[in-house]
Amino acid sequence: MKKLLQFGPILRMSIGIVSLILTLLLIFDALLHILPSERQQLAEVRRQVSTVLGGQINAKLAAGDAASVQSTVDQLAAITPDVRSIGVRKGNRLVIASRGHEDHWTSSWTGESTMTHVVVPVFTGKKRWGDIEVAFTDPGYNTLWGWLRQPSILVILLLSSFGLAGVYFYLRRALNYLDPSQAVPQRVRKAFDTLTEGVLILDGKGRIMLANAVFLQMNAGGQERIEGAPITGIGWLIAGLSRGAVAMRHPWDLVLRSNQTIQGKELTVTLPDGSARELRMNCSAINDGAGAARGCLVSFDDVTQLSDANARLQRTLNDLELSRDKIQEQNDELQKLANFDPLTGCLNRRAFFARAEPLFQKAVAGGGELICIMADIDFFKSFNDRYGHAVGDLVIQQVAGALGRSLRDADLLCRYGGEEFCIVVAGIDERIGREIAERTRARIDTECGPGVRSVEGLRITSSFGFAVLSHDRTCSSLSRLIELADEALYAAKKSGRNRVASVTGETLSYGEPPPQPLPAAAAAH
Repeated sequence: MKKLLQFGPILRMSIGIVSLILTLLLIFDALLHILPSERQQLAEVRRQVSTVLGGQINAKLAAGDAASVQSTVDQLAAITPDVRSIGVRKGNRLVIASRGHEDHWTSSWTGESTMTHVVVPVFTGKKRWGDIEVAFTDPGYNTLWGWLRQPSILVILLLSSFGLAGVYFYLRRALNYLDPSQAVPQRVRKAFDTLTEGVLILDGKGRIMLANAVFLQMNAGGQERIEGAPITGIGWLIAGLSRGAVAMRHPWDLVLRSNQTIQGKELTVTLPDGSARELRMNCSAINDGAGAARGCLVSFDDVTQLSDANARLQRTLNDLELSRDKIQEQNDELQKLANFDPLTGCLNRRAFFARAEPLFQKAVAGGGELICIMADIDFFKSFNDRYGHAVGDLVIQQVAGALGRSLRDADLLCRYGGEEFCIVVAGIDERIGREIAERTRARIDTECGPGVRSVEGLRITSSFGFAVLSHDRTCSSLSRLIELADEALYAAKKSGRNRVASVTGETLSYGEPPPQPLPAAAAAH
């Protein structure tokens, strides 16, 4: 309630000015009577009306016709506005009166006329014969509504209302620039002008009370006078806040409401001169002694050059990243060329031994299982002689693909030389190893020939040699294990091809033997 009854400085000044004007008006009215008085005017009118009525009744009295006098009194009381009753009194005796006159008439203690009771003396010659009494209706000046209806009171009330409103709005607009409580001292302005950031000081309603030299330079070509104007009138700033996927609310409003500090708001703006700038905006509250926010300090740091430098640095980093990726791709390609056979994608011999040797040593040391399989394409030379080397390369690729599809990712597959492949499988027993070899042999027999589409009806088979790192570890090295598998391969070829043989020469599995190659002369035809 106390805060509601507190008036602002502009309203207090307005009330004081209007009160002074009304006081002077009342003084002049008391001296010169410049304001109309309805009470005086009404009293004068009623005296004149009573005089006219008294003249008419006096004329009838002079004629001595009492009945005529009574009729005249009744008629005048009925047709005269505001007249309640009329009576003729001689001494203390009421001689003639209209109806109800005794109820309406009350003599003043001085015997003089009042606003509602007017006395008109009647003379015979120079001697006073009696009085004519006229009772009027009460104008109601003794009530509040009657008092307020008086022209002088209405004039005062109208002057007070409209004068207070006019003076208030005039002072409110004028004191935007002249209010000493809001004026910024010149020394403070000079201090802010030394800053490299653009600075605005706002009042509690978001009006600009100070703009330093840097901000005025940013605003060059825009609104000429910004001090005293709302900050929302700076179009390029409001447009910058509205850019982006999510438009920002006015930060200074949030600071004034919550008394919090906002830092590092990034803005992209287009200044009045057409230049695009990157600004970093900070807003902090200006508090009074009680800690309430009375204003806001808004600063704008031009980080355009820094943003451009960061953008150039980012582009350089992106180029370096791209170069690094290209170098990595080239390294991967070199690594692939160094470790893998370019025709089949299988390990070459150097990479194969580098990876197989640790598996062999681990199996020897830990008593694990290790299986080596050697595979060779049957009658491969005949493919080159009859169909050319291009078809021969396709045959090698088809066989390598079938071998790879039959193995696990951890198993090693090597193009050991020409049409010969070597496989090392760790962690499985001899039975499963034999199943892998047989499954691979059957897959090559059924899938690889149709895979070479350039030669219809082509049949491709392979022979397999199978060796296992024995439980007594008599095999002394990886090379020796490969030799044993190669010997088994030789036994498979000698026994008819398209089969799997063990190191003992035992045929573990076999398929239909491949067709014998045609003699060179026949192949030529």
